[in-house]
Amino acid sequence: MNEILNADSQQIFLDWSTPAVLQQRVQTFDPVNGSLELLAESVTVHVIPGPDIVRRDQGTVGLKKSTSRSFLVRNEELPEDWNLLTAEITIQEKDYRIASVDSSFVTGTVVLQCESRTA
Repeated sequence: MNEILNADSQQIFLDWSTPAVLQQRVQTFDPVNGSLELLAESVTVHVIPGPDIVRRDQGTVGLKKSTSRSFLVRNEELPEDWNLLTAEITIQEKDYRIASVDSSFVTGTVVLQCESRTA
């Protein structure tokens, strides 16, 4: 049964996925010169994106909008040593901050719940 579910998952990604860039920024302290450095690591992952859900932010008189979007990603493509809650995903030149990582009903995958702010 697992083989059937795994084959279905692979076929879903072959049919529907699109490449995206997963990026993690890590802040480090350099004790020699007393400065903070921001290091960025990135990997390309294949995602199945959900639709953009746009809401006007309360308290901004509708001047700012929040966009949320979910992405289905295979576990095997995610770096094991990353804290995904400090990472961002870029797709179609739009950046999304990962707000949560949820389990998925599709075998071997997780859902990245993401947010983006636009003016």
